[in-house]
Amino acid sequence: MLSQLSDFRPDADSDTPLYMQLANKLSDGIASGDWRANEALPSERVLSELLNISRVTARKAIDMLCARGMLTRRRGSGTYITPKLEQPLSRLTSFRKSCASAALPPARAGCSAKSAWRRRWNCCRLACRPICRWRA
Repeated sequence: MLSQLSDFRPDADSDTPLYMQLANKLSDGIASGDWRANEALPSERVLSELLNISRVTARKAIDMLCARGMLTRRRGSGTYITPKLEQPLSRLTSFRKSCASAALPPARAGCSAKSAWRRRWNCCRLACRPICRWRA
């Protein structure tokens, strides 16, 4: 794949910023199947050296693709292609099973003791008796 990276070199004469050109070319390469899911992307340093661009440009392009959900950064390991979670509507499964089929660990976001306390407090305030053990 490193030999084909020269195809992703941004055009310095274009009006479009270099990082956007690189991000668009990388996203096209991911969509066309040049990289597979969970495959490591070359590091920022390697990209900048092979494409004759600054490291900041490579970082900004990768950040842009991470924000789009196409790439995932793993601390100490590198940047990887995010697998697509596609599923036909005729076969609906739970979130946990969808993650398991894509070899991703299921995770909860925003769940803490403080938010659990708030849910219980709101439950008591709204008089939800079956699950409420608190007094208003």
